[in-house]
Amino acid sequence: MLDGVDFAVDFTGNVAASIAFLVEEFRRGRFPIDKLERWYKVKDFEKAFEDVHAGRVVKAVLDWTD
Repeated sequence: MLDGVDFAVDFTGNVAASIAFLVEEFRRGRFPIDKLERWYKVKDFEKAFEDVHAGRVVKAVLDWTD
């Protein structure tokens, strides 16, 4: 998902600088924050599991509403 790029951010220090760094990396196309979380209807839980397992998304969130 990140093409072999690892990010390690320490939120115990300067949080503002860490967030600014991640925002800048997103703007450069190097931190796909939009791929970290994806919503799925609960009926699609198997697709959610597959996407996490395949590395297409980091966190699958199940929507239990109609």
